[in-house]
Amino acid sequence: TALLCGILLSGGLLLFPRLPLAGGVLMIGILQYGFVSEKMDRRKALIYVWIILVMTFAFLRFQEVSVMANITRFVNFLVALVLLRIYLDDRRIGELQNDLRVLLLPIAYLGVITFFLAFAVPGAFMRVEIGAQRMYTIAGILNYAVPLIEDFGLFRPIGFFWEPGVFAAYLNILFYVQFMRGERLLHFSVVFLAILATQSTTGVALAAMQGGYFVLFKSLRKRIRARDAILLSVAAIALPFAIFYAQQNIAEKLSGASAGSFSARDFDMNVALQVIRENPLIGIGFDQRAYMHYAGSTALDVSMLGTDDQNGRL
Repeated sequence: TALLCGILLSGGLLLFPRLPLAGGVLMIGILQYGFVSEKMDRRKALIYVWIILVMTFAFLRFQEVSVMANITRFVNFLVALVLLRIYLDDRRIGELQNDLRVLLLPIAYLGVITFFLAFAVPGAFMRVEIGAQRMYTIAGILNYAVPLIEDFGLFRPIGFFWEPGVFAAYLNILFYVQFMRGERLLHFSVVFLAILATQSTTGVALAAMQGGYFVLFKSLRKRIRARDAILLSVAAIALPFAIFYAQQNIAEKLSGASAGSFSARDFDMNVALQVIRENPLIGIGFDQRAYMHYAGSTALDVSMLGTDDQNGRL
């Protein structure tokens, strides 16, 4: 339950209220483990010192940032500490992998179902807008993102996440867990299809790199089993298609209908570099208004940013 709340906090739909999720994790941590760790070691001490330093630097800009923004980030750090306490205190990596699989594999199946169902009966999905959250959904369970250009492009499932890229990131975590645990071929295929369906360039690239490493290099170090042989064959057949898909996807995001996605990320990176140059020691804090001040006063070209991309940036 704590891990699920943490996952939704890190990138879940805006339909899920953040405060109850954070409160649930903290309550579980307090009831199960107390307020602080009973045993202190160097690793834990470094974590606590780092958080104290970060929050001190944040409040050094007390006159410029929202106190609530700092408190929100501090609560997020506490949630992360609870999750570390649950899974790392006793080196429970196996339990973490198992819990990730239990939570994420059903969402991967829902993503694939959403992708095909959106083609078959698009009218069954209802458009929902809550603040910055824009999506099509069936009962809040089968969800896909609103295309950048309406009535154009493929449907991009988002699972229970904010946007397709976040969904693809968590699917890649699941993909890694599957390789580590020797998952069934059917589940491998479903997760990989779900990653492809998100049409996330980074997500597909990460999945390809993981597959290349685990299937090729690790399998060749030992006797190849039937499952490994099948995966190698499928990878060899799919490679040309994957390369073509990657080329088309990158070209689309550099100069096609999805170019705004690349432009927004490029703009964010350049603003971040400007912040680092001008505030190398304590940054600008956690308040979004501080970022918008820099983004709005920058000499960077903003002509490539669409209206949606400018909201929250300028």
